[in-house]
Amino acid sequence: MQLHLNRKSALITGASQGIGKEVAMQLAKEGVRVILTSNDEDKLNDACDEINKDGGSARAIYADLTLQKDIDNLNKNNN
Repeated sequence: MQLHLNRKSALITGASQGIGKEVAMQLAKEGVRVILTSNDEDKLNDACDEINKDGGSARAIYADLTLQKDIDNLNKNNN
């Protein structure tokens, strides 16, 4: 699929597994720089490593979006 998203950035929540991970992987294949978030740090890092090893550009930021401090940290890391 050609979405013309090359060199764009996307923040994907719930990106350590399932639909979130698949969305991140597909966007990365389109040339999107993906920022992955999840509350499962080990799976999050594994997903990020997988995308980067496949030639994508991924960055992982642990965040439990039920906690305000993690939301604030996520905002700080993306400004």
